[in-house]
Amino acid sequence: MRFFSDKSIKYLYIILIIVILTVGVLFRITDVDKRVLFTDEAVHYNFIHDLWASQKYEKKELIKFSYLDAINVSLNIYDSFKSSILNEASVWSVTPFKYRNYITQTGAMSSLNDVFQPYYYIKHLIKNEAYKYDPVYHGPFLYYIGDIVFNVAGEHSLYLLRLPMVLSSVFALFYIFLFRRYLGKYGFVVALALVAISPGLVYYSNLANYENYISTLNVLGVGLLLLGIHKRNPWILFLSGVILLLLMTIKETALIAWFSIVVSALLMHILLYIKQRPSNILRYFEDLTIKLFKGDYNSVILPYLLPAILTFITGGIIFVALYSSFGGHISGISDGLTSWMYWRNTGASSGHVKPFKYYTELFFTYDFFLTFLFLSASLIILFSSRDRYKIFITFWAITLWLVYSLVPYKTPWLIINFLIPFAIVAGIGWDILFTIYNQKLYRVIVSFVIVIMLINTSITTFDVKCFRYDDPDNLLTYVHTYREFEEEVKALYALVKASPDGYDTEVSVAAPEYWPLPAYLFDFKKVGYFGGVKGRDLNINAPIIINDTRDNPELIEYMLESDINDIVKLRDFQQRPGVIHTIFIKKSLLKTFISGKYHELWLYDRSNSLLRKSFDS
Repeated sequence: MRFFSDKSIKYLYIILIIVILTVGVLFRITDVDKRVLFTDEAVHYNFIHDLWASQKYEKKELIKFSYLDAINVSLNIYDSFKSSILNEASVWSVTPFKYRNYITQTGAMSSLNDVFQPYYYIKHLIKNEAYKYDPVYHGPFLYYIGDIVFNVAGEHSLYLLRLPMVLSSVFALFYIFLFRRYLGKYGFVVALALVAISPGLVYYSNLANYENYISTLNVLGVGLLLLGIHKRNPWILFLSGVILLLLMTIKETALIAWFSIVVSALLMHILLYIKQRPSNILRYFEDLTIKLFKGDYNSVILPYLLPAILTFITGGIIFVALYSSFGGHISGISDGLTSWMYWRNTGASSGHVKPFKYYTELFFTYDFFLTFLFLSASLIILFSSRDRYKIFITFWAITLWLVYSLVPYKTPWLIINFLIPFAIVAGIGWDILFTIYNQKLYRVIVSFVIVIMLINTSITTFDVKCFRYDDPDNLLTYVHTYREFEEEVKALYALVKASPDGYDTEVSVAAPEYWPLPAYLFDFKKVGYFGGVKGRDLNINAPIIINDTRDNPELIEYMLESDINDIVKLRDFQQRPGVIHTIFIKKSLLKTFISGKYHELWLYDRSNSLLRKSFDS
């Protein structure tokens, strides 16, 4: 007796997909700006803010822009080199909203001129050298995307900094639909659920780093690649190729992504050759070609040739445009091409060298069920399946894992590069396991097991994202900034409000490890970062001095040498493991700080002896 009709089961299936997607999206979009910036994020924020802020004066120039200017711009843009690599009038279809609103209010320009806003944007990048590629900070993609978001919003914030990464992670949930053909009905649900609730994927989903872009776009590119091959559609393959080439503008690890695709394809053919055992290898590839092109070479080669050429031309244009700062920094092109050598030479001495088993330990600590199912599925697929697509996907996931594990440079956020492929393979394996026996009791038992495991994984995800996001015992945190750092920022803002000079108050940062402080002090106009007390270059007369606690004896010695006796210690602040900042202030500022009740702007620590004595008096 059936409790549900086929139509009801179909609706329940759709509802289940919607619920999984909702859970995955909610995990990613909540508490986006809750966590304090860690060092890499702060550097990105600082660069993007400077790039965005340096364009604001262009509003005045926009008022003078007329229809005649638009025609002139379209006819004579920059010089011959720049006009040959891009069309400034159509580089960005998104016009910064703040510019558009400003123009609409003044009535100085019509909507036609919106098309030419990118001209001024790019002109500014070249004229003022707002961005120059530096291999230390990887590719330019992240910075330009962040700048566009700040321009669209007309402001900057921690939420806006992380928003593109959050959206990229959310879109990755929908990229799984590209693999549905190979996952099957049941495997698709499991793969989607694993991606939606994976602790590693969720934890890093709203942090501003390169991996969110490169991991999700890699999945999108491979998904479109398989779809294009399956449908024999050259234009889908063109889109896939452009996306995969775009990875190089994000980070040098694009080479790993490309390598894994090529090696996986070769391993797939080797395995299929072994399984099929044809009379000779040439006959195998001849049969493969006939199956792929249906024997009609002339009708296939030409349609595929044009998209292939356009793929490399488009990828080259994007690469040259971004790395050269749209023609303003030509040397960035050669720097971008050789950046992998820089990281090959510096990676081994970066302080992030870890053993081969590092990522495997992370998997079994936080994504145990996903990893266990992936390993089981890999064995099933490689030994029993003859489906070339499933075999390729399996080798793709394994290759990514092995290559990243072989590279000495390791950080925990790199795991998101292969967690999604793991989940896809796990889904394929689950579909095989679930359909291998058509017995209701068997299916009920395995379904119950997977539901329990998914609930347990969700609890782990909720814990590491919402509560232990800066716990040093949480292996995913890795040099993250403690939430106590926010108290240091609050104290600094309260102090400058108490100072008669306001945001013009001089602040001397002697602590050599000061990031992410600059990303929180954009309003402060006179902040000096001296990198330490040694050398005596520090501005010792500043009303506010921030020092590393370990260097406090040296700072006090410097004060005595300079006959400075009106500076007192405010409080120590834990920034991250092993880094503690001490704020010193002038006695006169402390008096104003307390008498004017500016201390109420800051949740001061009553255990601090200096403040307690002052308040008690």
